[in-house]
Amino acid sequence: PERRTTVGAGKNGTVLIVDDDKRFRELCRDISRNMDLAAHIAGDGTEALELLRRFPFSVALVDLKMPRMGGMEFLSHAREITPELPVIIITGYSSVQTAIDAMKLGAVDYIPKPGSLQQIQGALARALERAGKPRQTAVEEHGRFGIIGTAPSMQPVYERIDVMRDSDSTVLIMGESGTGKELVAKAVHYFGLRASQPFIPIDC
Repeated sequence: PERRTTVGAGKNGTVLIVDDDKRFRELCRDISRNMDLAAHIAGDGTEALELLRRFPFSVALVDLKMPRMGGMEFLSHAREITPELPVIIITGYSSVQTAIDAMKLGAVDYIPKPGSLQQIQGALARALERAGKPRQTAVEEHGRFGIIGTAPSMQPVYERIDVMRDSDSTVLIMGESGTGKELVAKAVHYFGLRASQPFIPIDC
């Protein structure tokens, strides 16, 4: 049975999971626990705001379309309660304009639904990194920049990200489908000079 809240905080912080899809909530909760994050769960924005007023959170993972109160309205209210809270918008209603609107309201990331395990882990890791939360275990699991992979072959990739993230040059990322090109692009963006600006992926 689904537990609505988890008492206390995990080693790496506490995540607020807001989604009306019970199966997806459970997936996000399991991913969070594997990252040593305690998970509090809400079925819509109204319920999530009540939790936000009662508990401190390290990060929030919020669906866009929900009954009573959706993710955009929640994001607007959350900014008044705890402006520093990193909010990740996740939705099946993906569009460039929606991403722009979410970023304008203060979302730190935006991933399409259904998100893969790697996408969700990466988004949570990046949000925690930006918030300055201790993530020693998560760093060991995910390598650097929120990317899974600690093999020696990944080290040149991390080194290139480190060089390019503060550069004004155009960056071309090449690789087979599914190898993580967008994760590298997000790492260059979110860990560089442009971290405060929107990141808008466009599939051509």
